Amino acid sequence: MECERNELRGILANYTNKDLNNRLNFEIAMLEIEHKQVMSALHKLPMEISDAFDKCKGLIEETEYFRGCYGALIPPNPPHQERGEEGDAEAEHGAAADDKGEK
Repeated sequence: MECERNELRGILANYTNKDLNNRLNFEIAMLEIEHKQVMSALHKLPMEISDAFDKCKGLIEETEYFRGCYGALIPPNPPHQERGEEGDAEAEHGAAADDKGEK
């Protein structure tokens, strides 16, 4: 749409003998078309949001269903090793700080 508008503006720029009102009328017509397109998209937006919400809700229900069916087959996630290592690192850091305080 913007490309077409720019092309038409270029064509109108070549016609310098035309009345200024013709250019203004053209600009107004282009703005009206653009306004109609934006308003149309705006009116469709609530429906699109509602459809997306319904799809998400359906996927959540489907996920919960499969979790219930196959949840017993999937072992629980083991605790992260990183957390244990971070705790050890903090303990070592604390011990190192205590060593510095003693010296």
